[in-house]
Amino acid sequence: MNQFIPYFLGQADPPYRRATSAQKSFRAVDIENVGHTARHLTLFEMLGNFSFGDYFKAESCAWGFELITEVYGVDADRIWVSVFENDDEAVGIWQDVGVPGERIVRRGRADNYWWTHAAGPAGP
Repeated sequence: MNQFIPYFLGQADPPYRRATSAQKSFRAVDIENVGHTARHLTLFEMLGNFSFGDYFKAESCAWGFELITEVYGVDADRIWVSVFENDDEAVGIWQDVGVPGERIVRRGRADNYWWTHAAGPAGP
């Protein structure tokens, strides 16, 4: 994500309209919970897809669902998604894609928000 900050802030023109990334992430802010819950890990691989003005949330959700179900072959009945706690638009998009409302989980800032620990872009 950090390498894309100048594009999101309008400080530089991106050399492409879309990008993907895979980064290893070490997380220690809640290390006391590691091993006690299925959601707390110290190392994970974070995948990202980024658009520099080319597409937005609806397309991203639909393409993600297509990738998981049609390319990777995961049964759609096993898919759960999380959305930011007050993002009704995302709930509607996921329902339109085919995820039942009971499998859409709202999460707050502690669980569903990214930032770089510095001034700059951030969000749910």
